Amino acid sequence: PQAVFDALERRDDLSIWNAARLAPSQDLFYEQLRAQVGYSTHHYGQAKNANKGLRHHCAMVMMPLIFRPRFTNALSSPFQTAGTNCAITTISAWIGQWLDYKSDISLVSTPIGYSEICRWSPSDMRERLDKLVAEKTFCISTAGDQAAQENSFRLPEDAPKLMFIVGYIQRPLEWPTLPAEDALKDMKLTSKVVAAMQFCSGRNVQDEITARPPSFASEALADGISCWLDAIHAHNGICRWDVEQVDQDVVNLHLEVGEDANETSAIPLRAHQLGICGVENTLKHVAAIGSGLITKPQ
Repeated sequence: PQAVFDALERRDDLSIWNAARLAPSQDLFYEQLRAQVGYSTHHYGQAKNANKGLRHHCAMVMMPLIFRPRFTNALSSPFQTAGTNCAITTISAWIGQWLDYKSDISLVSTPIGYSEICRWSPSDMRERLDKLVAEKTFCISTAGDQAAQENSFRLPEDAPKLMFIVGYIQRPLEWPTLPAEDALKDMKLTSKVVAAMQFCSGRNVQDEITARPPSFASEALADGISCWLDAIHAHNGICRWDVEQVDQDVVNLHLEVGEDANETSAIPLRAHQLGICGVENTLKHVAAIGSGLITKPQ
């Protein structure tokens, strides 16, 4: 744990991958890495000696948004309008209420596509959290860049898209927590967020957006990816599937989407974001909805 912590503080991905290769258990290593990339501690006050300031514990949170096919044509610009910042500010207040006002919260002004998030290395993810805490924002790709990244998945043009509202929550002297599960409370929040997203995009079709309750980054990514795969299957149909390990942190999930698919779609799954268990659970989820492997085991 200390080696992982020190490497993240130095933004040293090479040391992280070297430690992963030496780890006696890949499951335990990536569980520890997953547990650290989305969390940080900051000191406020006592500018001459930051370590003596009031210590705040911070955690990255995400809220999955799945955009239905008819909505995807509007994805290039719906969140660049003047009303978006106002909507995000309002959503931040709603999430604060959902948290029972037990944690301070700040959100990035623009939802971020999974096509962007899956490119973040462990150091990238920690860097974005630290910058968000310090500056209340961080740089993200333009809408055009994110659209190009979406194309790298090779999904059909009318397939649903996955994005996330991204932010952080913090508490002084203790780690922030999420409220107990409450289906009615979750439904009220997600319904209001969907309405805000529709307002920003200028569209008013209720079933074109699905929002999921906020969670810590790793859990939100796992939840969002599973719901996204369900949405792709419901609209386009996931036929066969396969998996390819690209390197020690990245697994590509290959999907035949639609009966007349000419090529497979490739969706990256990151072990440092999901943990080994999270990656395996995603593959089990695909196996439950797909019709079988593209390649037969040797």
